[in-house]
Amino acid sequence: MLADGSRALQPHVELEGVSQPAVSTTAGVRHARTQPAASLAASCLRAHSPAVPAGRAIVERVGVDGTSVTFASASGLHGCDDGLREAGRRWCGIAFGILRRGRLDDPRLDIAACRTASGEPIGFVWITAGTETRYVAVAQDGYAEVYEPAGSLPIRISTSAGVEVDGSRATFRISEHDARGRLLRRYELDAVPAG
Repeated sequence: MLADGSRALQPHVELEGVSQPAVSTTAGVRHARTQPAASLAASCLRAHSPAVPAGRAIVERVGVDGTSVTFASASGLHGCDDGLREAGRRWCGIAFGILRRGRLDDPRLDIAACRTASGEPIGFVWITAGTETRYVAVAQDGYAEVYEPAGSLPIRISTSAGVEVDGSRATFRISEHDARGRLLRRYELDAVPAG
């Protein structure tokens, strides 16, 4: 199951080099001014309060343990993260990154307060996948979570494996794959909070 209660599906192709069962996340591209007040995107916009042009894309993502919203404004890249929903709270993390020539200086790790249903901490970061990348696989404990690029924004990924709250860091084991599932690159991203 995904964090929103929907059924988790497998990717459309077999991903080379991914030996664990793979689960696809979902992603939807929305637009700033056409959001119902109760939507994830509208809630994230309220949390950041930036001026976002009506045609600007907003990406909502739902994974196994977390959900996120990402959008860009004139000042930079904005994100909202959530894990286990708690009464009276919509987001457990907020992120902001400055874009320089369309790229982030750092992945903007968020590990402060987001938790899985079993209480494990969740780390969220943005990555900018290669232009030929169709699938990004993030190794979790016992499975791989698969993200597809949506729009032209960096991909907000998450993990509950490799998160060190006391050390303020998280390690993401990532592989990128083309449209046929062929492995393009494999790497680890060791992320720490900016500042």
